[in-house]
Amino acid sequence: MMDIAAPVTDAPAKKRRRKVMKTCLFCQKRKLKCDRARPKCQQCATRKLPECIYTNGFNFDVTVEELIGKSPIPPQTPSASSTVSNTDSKNITTNDDDKDLLNFQFMDSQEGQYHMYGPTSWQAIVNYDKGAFEREYIDLWNVQKIKYNDWKERNCPVEKKPKYWIHFHDVSNILKIICNVLPTYEKTRDTLDRFFSSTLHDVYRIVDRKQTMDEFNKLFTVTGVEPSFEGLLTDVFTDIKIPADSNLYYIGIILLIITHTMPNFNPDKSLTGFLEQLAFSPRFSDHFVERPQFLLLMYLLREYQSNLPIWETNQNNNLIMSICQSCTILGLDKIEKWCVKSNYSDDVIYSLKRTFYWTMFFDVKVSFEEGRALYLSDERFDYDELYNLERNEPETDREIRRSAVMTKFLKIVRPMVNNLNSTNFRDKNLLNYYAKQLVDYFECGVIPINLYIGKGKLLPADVFDLPIVALGGTILPALYHMRKKYFGENSIEVNNGIIKYCLLMVNYSCNIVLWSDQMDSFIDPQYYTNKGTITHHLRYAICLTAPIMKRVLFQFHDYYFQNISAENLSLSYQLYDKEGFENQYILLDNFDIETSHYYQIIPAMQQVESIEKSIMGHTAYELHKRLHYSATFVTLSGLQMISYILAVQTIKLIKCPGENQTIQQNGSDLWNEYRSVSSRLWRINVFDLVQKKLAARTEHEDASARYTFT
Repeated sequence: MMDIAAPVTDAPAKKRRRKVMKTCLFCQKRKLKCDRARPKCQQCATRKLPECIYTNGFNFDVTVEELIGKSPIPPQTPSASSTVSNTDSKNITTNDDDKDLLNFQFMDSQEGQYHMYGPTSWQAIVNYDKGAFEREYIDLWNVQKIKYNDWKERNCPVEKKPKYWIHFHDVSNILKIICNVLPTYEKTRDTLDRFFSSTLHDVYRIVDRKQTMDEFNKLFTVTGVEPSFEGLLTDVFTDIKIPADSNLYYIGIILLIITHTMPNFNPDKSLTGFLEQLAFSPRFSDHFVERPQFLLLMYLLREYQSNLPIWETNQNNNLIMSICQSCTILGLDKIEKWCVKSNYSDDVIYSLKRTFYWTMFFDVKVSFEEGRALYLSDERFDYDELYNLERNEPETDREIRRSAVMTKFLKIVRPMVNNLNSTNFRDKNLLNYYAKQLVDYFECGVIPINLYIGKGKLLPADVFDLPIVALGGTILPALYHMRKKYFGENSIEVNNGIIKYCLLMVNYSCNIVLWSDQMDSFIDPQYYTNKGTITHHLRYAICLTAPIMKRVLFQFHDYYFQNISAENLSLSYQLYDKEGFENQYILLDNFDIETSHYYQIIPAMQQVESIEKSIMGHTAYELHKRLHYSATFVTLSGLQMISYILAVQTIKLIKCPGENQTIQQNGSDLWNEYRSVSSRLWRINVFDLVQKKLAARTEHEDASARYTFT
């Protein structure tokens, strides 16, 4: 009889397979077959559940080292920690010893539409090499996107208008139709006057006031009529003449201003269709110098009026390519050479110069946001030969200063952004050099930065500086974040640079919003008291600060969750300070970065919350009346609110007083508790919460007024 062989004791134990669970939470718990449909699977839809939640959870617990421990140097190939499984997006990386930045890209997919973001975009920075906590943070916002649609339908019913394409077989008849939807002459003239007296025009000045008003009086025919309900004559438009040279851009500029700046004016589809086709139809020629002015004005006013949530792709950026192409065809970079042959006045030439300068500026801004090369090649012109913007008028000194501010800024940021998003970039030391260039630019006195970033600083020295500080200041933390995320630098300088410059830009954004509110109350107190109106300066402040807050808040919290690793939690070097500086306050009056010790993340996060209370606190309830109607501001506030709540809950899980804040739990217990906390946050409609917070003091005030009246 054969003996049964004894089991081999030294054979490797069979490992249990770990995989990411792609089914929703409901189907996981009930072991149902999930079809993984988004936003709601069939099982949840059949049971009419309020929501269907997807996670990146594993099918069994893992250790700290496996789950939240990570190497300081990002891996060069996609892994479980660098894959986005809750969206249709993915990171694209390749092996390259030279660290070509173009390897760090991110493909985003929204409803079947794809968009590639390059290395300088916040999408690429945040989504590259994500650990478990970072993935959970992004997943939470993917759930909130769905909730936003319900909130938008209730609060922003006219946010997105369908495009209306008209046929230009008879331009005269189309212009007559537009006359019927225009307001009265008095309201239109008042709107044009307000625009040319506004801060928006003072900063950009891409169209000339005198020429625009002359064309308005020449092309727009007015007739007095007697309305039956008033019995008084009212001037209304009866015709819009076509210029002798068929240059419809004169008309387009005027209609743009009316459409985007007149309060409570809802333009008809014939008017919006005319402007859309004037901008994008190949029927219209690039050979009118007013075309780039019209396109750039459309870009500005769309940004000014934009009320899109932070995660929707900005289709407005496509305009920049058309503007750059138009400027190139017209040779606006050499306007000094050909303007002597033209019959344009000095004021019109000046506005064309400004058009080219701001085209270069917004080319940088969009390239930086999307992570791509510049549309307008620097090889076409020499910065040292670019013209100045001074004019022969009492404002000459101010214009000379503005010219120097803009020229020096473009000479720094255009080669920088173009190089970062090109195949030529391989030297990570250039990131440090670029940051020093920007800091030197701000500190040398070209722009008195202390007027914008210090505590309690509200009033700008020159409104022309605002967009320049916004873009330059936003690039700074991105450069440091790229050094940490892409190249694995974990030095005190890099970590402190991310925190310091994020705090600076949050402080700048809040200061500008408060300044705008003060300006509106001073300039037009009657318009300011209208609760249902977002006032002019406030709208401009939101236009400037929305891209900053979107990028900075995502990058700041991504950095926070990135540092929740086994090493950082046990040593507590970056979350807490063993030396007793837990309640440290980082000074925001300068660009200095401390290199002797780490800035602590948790006190810095609390400092962000403290700064934002200057806007969201009860003392700013007058401001809340207007911010309540801004979908952009509500979305950004929602981002900050839920990020802060999630971070605070994480702190409670990892903070262990009395034992140097080391972990008392193993990695699996910590992760399970964290997931329990975050899953409850997914059920919150953060947009409703923000609106309630903004409306709380207003409702109290209204109730008091009603009580006093009775």
